[in-house]
Amino acid sequence: LDLPLLPMQHAYEVGGPFSEDEETGDRSPYPGATRAMLAGLSERLRLPDYATDDGWYDHPYEEEQRAAERAQAVITRLRRAHADADDTVALVTHGFFTQYLFRELMGVSDMAGWIRIHNASLSLFEDGDWDGVVALRIGWTPHLSGDDISD
Repeated sequence: LDLPLLPMQHAYEVGGPFSEDEETGDRSPYPGATRAMLAGLSERLRLPDYATDDGWYDHPYEEEQRAAERAQAVITRLRRAHADADDTVALVTHGFFTQYLFRELMGVSDMAGWIRIHNASLSLFEDGDWDGVVALRIGWTPHLSGDDISD
């Protein structure tokens, strides 16, 4: 489609990028890809100011409860940016974080369980002018064969 790729600073996996000590299980923040590494991915990627020569992530290891706050920030930003338009928005993010995005998008503060999401699956929501969101597809995998679908 030759569209620009716009990174969202808060749309990363729960915990943030981290390295884990195999012996102790201690987790330490990892700075992520450098500005140069990100620039090499695609000419369409609009590099954000927060992507530096040291990496794009400069926060401590994130405890899980912070993920809900980030999901709220992501959904709020998308809704504001597209409030007056009939846009289709594609957001690429990580599996565990999608649980928090779905909750925020659907206005559910807490759930007793999790929604099963396969790696590389697609979910499609319609967020219109009515009071609510319609989930058209969740965890959809028409582009994957049986062997390509994760458990």
